[in-house]
Amino acid sequence: MKGVESPQDREAYQRALADNPNDASALRGLGWLYLRENRTRAAAEIFRKLLALTPDDQDVLYLSGVALSKEHQKTEASADFEKALELAPGFVEVRWALALLYNERGDGYEEALAMVETGLRQAPDSGYGHFVLGFILCSRGENKPAERALLKAVAIDPALAHAHYYLALVYLRLRDDERAMAAMERTIAAEPGYTEAYYLSHLHI
Repeated sequence: MKGVESPQDREAYQRALADNPNDASALRGLGWLYLRENRTRAAAEIFRKLLALTPDDQDVLYLSGVALSKEHQKTEASADFEKALELAPGFVEVRWALALLYNERGDGYEEALAMVETGLRQAPDSGYGHFVLGFILCSRGENKPAERALLKAVAIDPALAHAHYYLALVYLRLRDDERAMAAMERTIAAEPGYTEAYYLSHLHI
């Protein structure tokens, strides 16, 4: 996938699809473009068409799952992610996505932990993977284990604003205001537009 698409790319995809509605390359490009623009409903529709043509493409299944999860179609998203994982057990990004979805279920905590821990055995140097583990632990009130996972995440990738933010939440729960404020400042340094961190920092000035 190209990292940046232009209006010319969009026009090229649309022309290709006008000539051939089953042009898999154009469908993939246009779906990716819609996903990058956060047009997730349009992206999901494109990926469904593409999966009718290439049902065993793990990359398209993953992208479809991302679009569907953003549209709050969690059951359908899980099905696409699970099929992608069956086809490619080493696809750790799918494991992170499934872990987050499982964690949203009231009974999904153990499955979520198992999924992310398997992913971390496959990719122990994934900062995002350690963030997912920390997020899941944080969401269940496991503050000290969450702190360890989130510290590992930011040690690997200091630009992970989400990890700094959840570290701040953990420190607030632990009544460590000094470290909470430092984590909020690192959140804003990593992502200046991270609104939630501004709110938290203002509450604790």
